[in-house]
Amino acid sequence: MTLPSATNVYDELFTRVAFKVVGSPGYKDVFYKGRPLLRAVNERKLSWSGSKQIAHRINLGNSAQGGSYAKSDSLTITDVVNETWAVYDPRFYLEPIVIFFQDRIKAGTLAGVQGIVETRMTDASERQQQQILDHLCASSKAASTDIEPLLTYVKSSGAAGGLNPATAGQSIWAAQNSDTIDWSAAGINKARQEAFNSSKGGKTMYDLMVIPQTMYQESLEAGDGKVQINLDAKTKAGTTNSDLGTMGLSILGRPVIWDNTWTTNQSTTCLGLNFDGIHMVTHSQYDGSVEPFESALTGRMDASVGWRRFVGQLTLSDRDIQFSLTTVS
Repeated sequence: MTLPSATNVYDELFTRVAFKVVGSPGYKDVFYKGRPLLRAVNERKLSWSGSKQIAHRINLGNSAQGGSYAKSDSLTITDVVNETWAVYDPRFYLEPIVIFFQDRIKAGTLAGVQGIVETRMTDASERQQQQILDHLCASSKAASTDIEPLLTYVKSSGAAGGLNPATAGQSIWAAQNSDTIDWSAAGINKARQEAFNSSKGGKTMYDLMVIPQTMYQESLEAGDGKVQINLDAKTKAGTTNSDLGTMGLSILGRPVIWDNTWTTNQSTTCLGLNFDGIHMVTHSQYDGSVEPFESALTGRMDASVGWRRFVGQLTLSDRDIQFSLTTVS
């Protein structure tokens, strides 16, 4: 069946409106409202132009190919390079944006139609953003086509990106930093120690910690608690009490946040994320892009359909600078 030409005209209008909205400065910011974890991950994302796989070079070798030499010495050239690559497959997300014939009639004016397009785009983007966040916060992948959950990289001690801690030379890169604590004044101090350990002595400090809402509330309660601080690190002699106050919400000067989706999926686990070693990598062309609208038939109703696409993957280039905390109370 050939659709009326008016539908094709509207397809072009929908596409123009969509491209204009996507290009506006505030388009992506609004979708992070209530999703601080997703915002934090995306603020440090890497751009990828597209290839078979996403790769991070990991320098694990310690055997030099060259060396010191004297005059007239010769060097045997080999193709051995002490580099290891963490390799990841991209993931593909698709969300429909549907404008029905009835919508156009009810809108009445051209401005009304444009408003409908913007509203439907917002709805589609909200759904897709929430789906990606759900997958990030999951304990494990529900489908092989999902992006990797944060826990798979940070809390797990298994292989990631093709690298395995059980393989010689890869254990340092893939080492797991994890601890079990009670989320109390003393527990927060222990979390501070774990955060410092993962920072390699303060050389590469983590960016933020995400915790369940209940732990965030307990952090406020811990503000009136006391934590012992040793005055003499060598003899452990002499102690004083320090009021944590609201500093329970900041550990080593880094923000502690809670997120609704994280709380729903993880009620007892906290993660310290260092975005120098864990990355959301997105395709430069398909990072929330909208495809042109096309006419379609849904059942017996005339409709125009556009698609919001996301192509990317959560990747890991250094597990050793991440850490996880499992709280037991």
